[in-house]
Amino acid sequence: MGQKDNEYISCLLTEEILKVAQIKISGSTPTVENLGILDIKGKADQDIESDLKALLSSFNLPKSKRSAVCVVPPSMTTTKNIEIPSLDPGEIESIIDLQAGRHTPYSREEIVIGYINFGVYQKNYSKILLVIVNRQVIMRQINLLQAAGFKVGKIFFGPEVKSGFYSKVLNADSDESPTGIVDINGSFTDFTIMLKGMAIACRSIPIGFKDISQKEEEKERFVSELKQSIESYESEDIEKIPEKYVFTKKGILIDPLQALSSSSLGSQFEIVSCEDNLAFSDIAKKVLEENTEESFLDVLSPSCAFEKYQIDLLPEEIKAQRVIEKQGAEGIKFGILMILFLVFFGSIFMSKVYFKKSLVEKIKKQYDETQKSARDLEKISTKTRIIKGYLESRLIPLEVVEELYRIIPDDIYLKNLSLDENGKISIDGTSDSMSQVFALVGTLEDSNLFKGVKTKSTTAKKERGKDVASFEIAFKLESAEDVDDEELEDVAEAPAEEKGE
Repeated sequence: MGQKDNEYISCLLTEEILKVAQIKISGSTPTVENLGILDIKGKADQDIESDLKALLSSFNLPKSKRSAVCVVPPSMTTTKNIEIPSLDPGEIESIIDLQAGRHTPYSREEIVIGYINFGVYQKNYSKILLVIVNRQVIMRQINLLQAAGFKVGKIFFGPEVKSGFYSKVLNADSDESPTGIVDINGSFTDFTIMLKGMAIACRSIPIGFKDISQKEEEKERFVSELKQSIESYESEDIEKIPEKYVFTKKGILIDPLQALSSSSLGSQFEIVSCEDNLAFSDIAKKVLEENTEESFLDVLSPSCAFEKYQIDLLPEEIKAQRVIEKQGAEGIKFGILMILFLVFFGSIFMSKVYFKKSLVEKIKKQYDETQKSARDLEKISTKTRIIKGYLESRLIPLEVVEELYRIIPDDIYLKNLSLDENGKISIDGTSDSMSQVFALVGTLEDSNLFKGVKTKSTTAKKERGKDVASFEIAFKLESAEDVDDEELEDVAEAPAEEKGE
């Protein structure tokens, strides 16, 4: 429970009455949405619980906004002004914890303590307003609200929240002189002395509006009790005597009390109604009109900034439990965030793996298609080369014949011409003279188509009564691989059936 909660329930419980306020904080001025008051005098807690449930259910608060604060009045506490010989907050807390049991008949385990540190005395002493409450009083309020479905976040000390409220209303945070706050309820009056927004003394006066309205002499008794409270404060030498006092409620009974108090006590008494400094819904205004004898200041005061208040009477074990619950909730949130984190990054990782796998498959598919196309192209290229080679090989014999036809003179006759697949050529024939044979060899050597020309044999003989020279020449195409002489001789000596004319 903190100031960040923009809507909450404020509750005060005494032996006779229970007050509840629904406060909504929006902007600088809080709004009182609902007010409720129950007479619980003589009722069992079970009946009070039932009545409180019915009252709070009429407020129509959603479950998300069921937070509450409680206010403990001074009539249900023991207060003591003491001086602690230390200025260190840690030492002060330890000393108070040890000394608290001396100021009450209860054991330390049976009480809840709080304190307000409001000043320095003789340089090394701290002025403290010690507040002691019976643990059962606190737990009763907590249990009743929890049974009604509300979680108590803080338990405030009534005089402290009233001082905070009027410090804001009167702009008294920097006042050097104390101010008295007189808050009259139906059957009791809370008298608080405030300095710089802090409660430095308080007393519960057992006289309220009901007593004052019934008997005229009760007014005199009220002023007497008020005077006695001021004298008691003065005798304890706590701080200066207040220069002014404030009545917290307007009404036909307050005006004569104000005049009587001012004349009897010789001090300035003003009427500053808390109701004039808050916004109220129509429902809340109706409750105020129906309960003019009651003051709702206790339950309305927590609308001021919570961090200003030093006292929180919520038991330490409940605070520890709330811390554990909060840590558990934070742990659950952290676990959920970690799971979401892992799921998120796992999804990113898996998506990357998926897309990479898809990309690899796509590349592989494209590669297979490219390889298939390459193989098809290679097959086509191979076929093309084969066909080209075949066509070229078919043209070679014609080129050879054409070149021989150009080179060989008319008086030389060829009998045989052979050309193998390796480009080796062999010719034999006759010539009218041997000199023409040798000239033919030279011409063949000069040709760009042939190379490696060798004369295998030349023979002179008669043919048809005429002297001729018979010859055999071996050579090869220029494009053919180089071969040795034995291979050319093999070509020249090839069987006659392998040679073609």
